[in-house]
Amino acid sequence: MVNDFPAYWNAPSQLLALDGWCGPVTAWGILKYFRVRASSARIIEACRYTKRHGTFTIALAVALREFGLSISFYSDFDPNPNRIERRCFRVAELSGIHVKRSIGLKALLAQINSRSIPVVLYNTPEGNGHLSPLLGVESGCVVLPYSDEVVMPKRVFLRRWSEPEVLRECLIASYQNRA
Repeated sequence: MVNDFPAYWNAPSQLLALDGWCGPVTAWGILKYFRVRASSARIIEACRYTKRHGTFTIALAVALREFGLSISFYSDFDPNPNRIERRCFRVAELSGIHVKRSIGLKALLAQINSRSIPVVLYNTPEGNGHLSPLLGVESGCVVLPYSDEVVMPKRVFLRRWSEPEVLRECLIASYQNRA
């Protein structure tokens, strides 16, 4: 369990004001946790954020890689990727991010430590995709600090993580300079 992760409400107001802020704010939180400095404008640009689509998981992976983090990316097969996603998959491959088959929650939770933070895509109750760091398990619930629920029963998370177009996408961001 990671305990000293930045609270999302401490993110810069420029990021919190975005419609669909979860990708850029998650990037900010990961970068702040690993003590990597970046302006809000640079984070928005690196995340390939658009008002229409927000941030795709693969775009977040590419953005974090551009800031110097090591990235592992996992997903089920996507039969119909968006144009932005297709472009990001090409950039990811060129930057050394290889798409691996999705992994289970138990394997994902085993990756959490002070130098590795997973980020998951799941659907909100309203059916919108949402990105949040995954910091551990507490009393049978996953800890998703950038979600409305903050803690979510594992069975609910697994259902929302496996819905169509979510594809059990996740990434693991690592930074070796974290003390």
